Amino acid sequence: MMGMEKISDAILDKVRVEAQDIIKEAEEKASEEIRYIKT
Repeated sequence: MMGMEKISDAILDKVRVEAQDIIKEAEEKASEEIRYIKT
């Protein structure tokens, strides 16, 4: 059963990395929007 644990850990790591990328993109877009609104 050790294989299944390794697989689920790998999937969780991948999801975590993708989530961080999505958050980073969202923050960049949000700061652009804020800059646009302020001007």
